[in-house]
Amino acid sequence: MPDFGYNWIWTHGHLVPAILFAVVALLALRFRWPRWIRLAAILGATWALFAFWIVQEKLGLNRAMPMPPVPFMATGAGNVIDLGAGSGRTAAMVLQARPGARLTALDKFSGSFGIDDNTPERFHRNMAALGVGGRAQALTADMTSIPLPDGSFDAAVSAYAIDHLNRENFTKAIAETRRVLRPGGEFLFFTINRDSWLRFSYPFLHGHGYYGRESLQEYWKSRIREGGFEIAAEGVQPGSYYILARKAS
Repeated sequence: MPDFGYNWIWTHGHLVPAILFAVVALLALRFRWPRWIRLAAILGATWALFAFWIVQEKLGLNRAMPMPPVPFMATGAGNVIDLGAGSGRTAAMVLQARPGARLTALDKFSGSFGIDDNTPERFHRNMAALGVGGRAQALTADMTSIPLPDGSFDAAVSAYAIDHLNRENFTKAIAETRRVLRPGGEFLFFTINRDSWLRFSYPFLHGHGYYGRESLQEYWKSRIREGGFEIAAEGVQPGSYYILARKAS
């Protein structure tokens, strides 16, 4: 089984308040504390357990991401670059859903962004565990200066990575993405969407680079269009907003 390395605080942290609230509820029952304490503790434990279920079943941080229902690499084959690949959740999504794809995972592989041991070795172990290791390679590099020739790839993908960058570096990275894509090449972009699932389970999580006055959807579509892409499709999954774009001629 792959291990994408997300810190336990993200994957199992809700169990801590669940246990604490449950202990308080039991003590309140045992020692006949005021009724409001019992109710508050029961509600707290219920919230924490439901949030834990959301993380495991809806967000699935230690599973490959689900491929959205868009015609990304519709032929099932081609060369794709994963920008900010990390431990490989997005790469696993592409390689499992597109059996003829070959993938280059580009990442600085420094700094965790919530992933313990964020290294090329972890990425390769995960791809091997999923049986797709022969179609993936890791490249340690910066997405604002990709050390690869023009038109090297049929498609690009970035999930919760390129959106970390400030405006200047995002502009550089989107220009580099466009440069390494062939004419008509596709770009599948994911960012955090603070939907009801995330607001309930992680109430203090911020918007991942989005601080505009317009809607999150219009903000990111505008940024991607400015980078020389045409929007082909968009949609949402639990905790995510995605855009499928194509390199404009």
